[in-house]
Amino acid sequence: MPISQCPKTGLLIIPLRSDGGDTTPLQKQQKNVYIAQPADTKSATEAANVALRAFASWRDKTASYRRDRPLRAADNFESRLSELIALQVEETSFERSLASFTITYGMDVVRKIGSRITSVFGELPHMASERIWQ
Repeated sequence: MPISQCPKTGLLIIPLRSDGGDTTPLQKQQKNVYIAQPADTKSATEAANVALRAFASWRDKTASYRRDRPLRAADNFESRLSELIALQVEETSFERSLASFTITYGMDVVRKIGSRITSVFGELPHMASERIWQ
């Protein structure tokens, strides 16, 4: 089910990455922001199985193919940066500066991971702060 608009409320419907299910409003300060499809045991199991199938094909891809995917995702985030910041502010009530930081930092981490896929490392890329993992 692609992202669509609810005919009753006009809100965006954000689906799970699997088929079926009801939807539940996501609220922010008494205001409906999105309608999200809830997960149950069946849909969670289906999502895990989809991830397993994706991993099986992922490991057979070339290193350059695997490198390009996260780099393209980071480029996509960057091209939509203003929109993503506005969405995070609306969904979470974050300050704009914090939303900007989390999205930009996430983009940087995805780029670092993508850039290291073509080389063999037994460690995670160095992060800006050790406190991120605590």
